[in-house]
Amino acid sequence: MILEYLEISNVLSHRLTRVKLPEGVIVVVGPNGAGKSSLVDAISYALFGVHSRGGGRRGEREPLIRLGSSSSRITIEFKVDGRRYRLLKVFGRSTPTRASLYVLDGSWKTLATSVRSVEAELARIMGVDPGLAAELFIVHQGEVERLLLDRDRRLKVFNAMLGIKKMEKAHRELGTLIKLLERELRLKKSLLNEALTHLSRLRKARSELERLEEEKRLLESRLKELAGELAGREAVEREYNEVSRETARLEAAVGSLRSELERLEEEAVRLEAELKEIEDTIRESPAASLPLEEILGKLDEAVELAARLASTREEISRGMRELEELEEKLKEYSSLASLAREYEELQKRMTSLEEAARRYEVARRWLEEKRKRISLLEERKRKIILTLRQTSAPVLGTEGIDYTRPAKVRERIEWLLHMIDESIRQLEARRENTAREVAWIEKRIRDMSDNLERLSSAQGVCPLCGKPLSEEERLQLIRKLSREKREAEGLLAQRRSILNRVTREIEEYKGKLKLLHRFQSEAVRLIAQLEQLASEEEQLKSELSKLNDEYLKLYVMYQEYENARRRLDELGKAYSKYMEKPIIEAQLRKAREKLKALEKEEHSLRDRLRSLLEDIGLDVGFEEDPQKLSEKLSDMLQSLYRLRETKSRYEVLKERLIHVRERISLLRERIGEAESELQEKRERLKELSSKLSWLKAREKEASMLREEYARITGRITVLREEVERLKPYEDRAERLKNVVGRVEKAIMGLERIRKALDPRRGLPRIVRQKSKALMEAYLRSILERFNIDFVDVQLDDDYDVILYSSNGAREFRMLSGGERIALAIAYRLALARTASQRVETLILDEPTIHLDEERRRELINIIRYSLAAANLSQIIIVTHDPEVEEAADYVIEVRRKGDVSIVEAREPAVLPAAREAPG
Repeated sequence: MILEYLEISNVLSHRLTRVKLPEGVIVVVGPNGAGKSSLVDAISYALFGVHSRGGGRRGEREPLIRLGSSSSRITIEFKVDGRRYRLLKVFGRSTPTRASLYVLDGSWKTLATSVRSVEAELARIMGVDPGLAAELFIVHQGEVERLLLDRDRRLKVFNAMLGIKKMEKAHRELGTLIKLLERELRLKKSLLNEALTHLSRLRKARSELERLEEEKRLLESRLKELAGELAGREAVEREYNEVSRETARLEAAVGSLRSELERLEEEAVRLEAELKEIEDTIRESPAASLPLEEILGKLDEAVELAARLASTREEISRGMRELEELEEKLKEYSSLASLAREYEELQKRMTSLEEAARRYEVARRWLEEKRKRISLLEERKRKIILTLRQTSAPVLGTEGIDYTRPAKVRERIEWLLHMIDESIRQLEARRENTAREVAWIEKRIRDMSDNLERLSSAQGVCPLCGKPLSEEERLQLIRKLSREKREAEGLLAQRRSILNRVTREIEEYKGKLKLLHRFQSEAVRLIAQLEQLASEEEQLKSELSKLNDEYLKLYVMYQEYENARRRLDELGKAYSKYMEKPIIEAQLRKAREKLKALEKEEHSLRDRLRSLLEDIGLDVGFEEDPQKLSEKLSDMLQSLYRLRETKSRYEVLKERLIHVRERISLLRERIGEAESELQEKRERLKELSSKLSWLKAREKEASMLREEYARITGRITVLREEVERLKPYEDRAERLKNVVGRVEKAIMGLERIRKALDPRRGLPRIVRQKSKALMEAYLRSILERFNIDFVDVQLDDDYDVILYSSNGAREFRMLSGGERIALAIAYRLALARTASQRVETLILDEPTIHLDEERRRELINIIRYSLAAANLSQIIIVTHDPEVEEAADYVIEVRRKGDVSIVEAREPAVLPAAREAPG
């Protein structure tokens, strides 16, 4: 690639700059701050998407846009392999970046119209990735030797150039892909094993199905045979049931006849015994020679008179006892007269005492109500205090607070509010001070980091003060700054910890304050209720004190009332009893009259009873108890009644005995006939039972065979369904075998490819070896054109240079200043040629910065030979050092006019021919 034309608009200090870029050595000169490096940043951003401003992040556009402008525009024309191209890039602060690439072959032809497509097309045209191309095309300020000094950056460039990272990435991704395929292979093998398991089950199911179908055919044949044998079973069962019923009927009939026979035989024995007993009773009866009906009539009257006599005697006994009781009562009334008078006097006094008792009850009820109300108020106060204590415990704590005194609780809340507000103000002030201290320490650490970064790349001059700086002093300064930075970082961590702790404390106090405000409103409400209840309680206690005095006065009268009432209750019975005396005297007179009448009636009944018994001829003593006499006569009367019934029943029993004996004879004949028929039925039943047992055995066999048949049929159905379900696994197993084979082959192929990409033994190692050899060849070729003493040059595994001269092998750090510059430039040129034959331009931005006089002179000499040595077509050098102009074929001068950069092209002050070194 050879740059031909650059046009930039609103880029940094360039409002509008157009400049042609011919082949050869182009030196861009001008004072510091004139805008020289802005041209390099514009070229770098347009072609490669990077620049050196604001950290130089890829794609960052804001730092390049001119102050006061909303967008910038960069146009570059360049040539590659004889074809000319134009690149246009427009970018703004708030609008997307636009890019277009055209080919200029007589007429314009659009190649790409977006940022991504332009980057891809540039990579294709240059043969190098844009990110790597920026490293190959441009050497920024102070970085002439950096590639040889910075191992990590050097390896990064070579790995990107050789595609090592891509090969390593491919190696890793192939490993991941192989693992995925191995996982897929394990899955497929698992599925194959599952399919083979199902296939084995399919074969077993088919084998079992064939065996069961054969068993089913044999069972069908045997069931047909049994069906023929069991055809007449119903007729046998019907006959068996009929004979069984007939046998049961005959057995029941014989049993019934035998029971009837036993009953009749027992009845005959009983009748014979009863007839004999009647005959004996008639012979032994004492009234056998007298008229029975006459005796029965008189004896019945005698029984009635004896009962009346016993009743009269009982009434006489009760009358005598009653008479004695009434006489005793009359004796008691003489002592009750004084008690009756006392009772009447107390009755008169009770009228006034009852009014006092009523007033006492009213006072007592009022007193109880007041006390209950006070207890209720105290309970409500206790609950409110408990609620207040529970609510305030998380806020006020539980120690040192008397919740029965609302004013103290209110004072405690106000004191806590004040204390928390004061704590928050103090903590916020402390947090603000700590935050300022943290910001100051962070700024100091950033300044130290910037100074350390500048010191790490410094050479000979202190970047902080501009004074000369030796290597030892530079390292001491780096160590000192590093130590101070670590101390500052430790202090920063400490201050941040304090800041976090203070912030947490503030949040905790604010939470407490919020909780206390919520509690304050609830506490005010509860305290108001508590004070209201206390006021009401005080009023009730005052009323209770007044009421209690009146209650005590009424209590004395109430006690007198209670004593009088109890005495009246005690005297009431005596008074009531005393008032019954006239009634008792009247009852005593009536009792005496009644007793005389009963004694007269008793004598009359005794005379009549004695006359009746003498008529009958009974000798009964009248001295005994009349009740016992009545019972004795009743027993005699019952015996005579039974004797009369026995005589009438004798003939009936005699006829019944004859009938029973005839019935017994008939039953014995019928029992013999029934037992003969029953024996025949039992023999037939035995034959039928034997036949049924044989048929049941056949039926049981048939039932078992039918169950087995049903089981086999069901199993056959299940097996057929299973066979149909498992059939697809035959094809599936075959397909999975093929898939497993293909995946195994793919894994083997990928393993071979991955082995070929192994960073230690594969293609990356070969590429590094080949590129190292090519790089060494380019280095030798270039160094031969430079004024440097060397025999050979080699690269180690890290692409570091070992220079062999007449003095032996030397590393880069061991070379003199001029040799290091020459080798660094040669290394850059060789790297560009190794990366791509299309890299024909090299841009050096301030290459002489931090170089001493010797190195600057050596650099100018090297630049003179670089074009021919590296087969380059164009070298662009941006510098503020006018000495470099000696090596120029073309000069571009940049200066500032106000805030705008002005660019002018001119011839160098000394012609190149005059600057050529001797052959």
